[in-house]
Amino acid sequence: MVRVSGAGVAEVVRRVFEAAEGVSLHAIKTPSVVEGALKLAGNAVEGRGSNPTLAPPYKGGEICLPCCLYLWPGERSYTREPVAEFHTVGSPPLLEAVLAALCAAGARLAEPGCGLLTLVGPGGIGKTRLAIEVAKYIAQTQPTVVFIAHSYGRKFRPALPEMTPADWTGSLRRLVDTLGQRKVVLLAAPPMGYDLQDCYGKRGSVPSDCVTGVGGRWNRLAYAERDLAAAATWTWIDSRPWFCAGRYCPAFVGTTPTRRDEEHMSPAYGSRLSPVIAESLHQAGVL
Repeated sequence: MVRVSGAGVAEVVRRVFEAAEGVSLHAIKTPSVVEGALKLAGNAVEGRGSNPTLAPPYKGGEICLPCCLYLWPGERSYTREPVAEFHTVGSPPLLEAVLAALCAAGARLAEPGCGLLTLVGPGGIGKTRLAIEVAKYIAQTQPTVVFIAHSYGRKFRPALPEMTPADWTGSLRRLVDTLGQRKVVLLAAPPMGYDLQDCYGKRGSVPSDCVTGVGGRWNRLAYAERDLAAAATWTWIDSRPWFCAGRYCPAFVGTTPTRRDEEHMSPAYGSRLSPVIAESLHQAGVL
């Protein structure tokens, strides 16, 4: 998967991606998944070092690489700006060709610095194994501090047994042990709530219809994390004061929605909450 983010995403997508017949990229106004193909130069798959450039196509042709485009055309995305993700065949030569095509279309490679990695997908596809490999790489970079944030959400498949607190903290312990350093910050997940499209998107609904509380699953997993952090001299940050007042967790603060679905904070609320989170980290001695 290759992700492109920024104000120029629409133009980059238009230049490199050909949607399936009958689909107009210009008409997409909401987050969408589009089948199609990436248009690559014919001999670009040969690759040219670590900074590939788009080579001229041979015989006037192009390679159409099957691709699934995940497009967020507005600010409702992880980066709070337009985002395109190209999910396609994985191989080093093809990756270089894709990067070359994107750079030629106006994108640029991200600068080294603080990284954000998001692993999503149903249970059993290998996220934990991938996370362990990423942790090994992070350990080699010797970071000053590692933040771990996640979700206490529901199971992806009903047939799977519920994860116990012991299972949860055991997985976290194995992950952090792989990092090979001790300054770790666990950010407790937001308490789960209703999807606004379900509780507030209906005629006659009011914001109070979306008010929830802190559930038992959150309590079990969060408290197990807190105890693990205390035993391992890590830092655990309680997220409840950011989302709840006493027993009640509203879906709006003023006119700003706090969630974009059942589990994830909305980008707009995240912007408002940034100084509050920073203050929490200062109080905990992290910053």
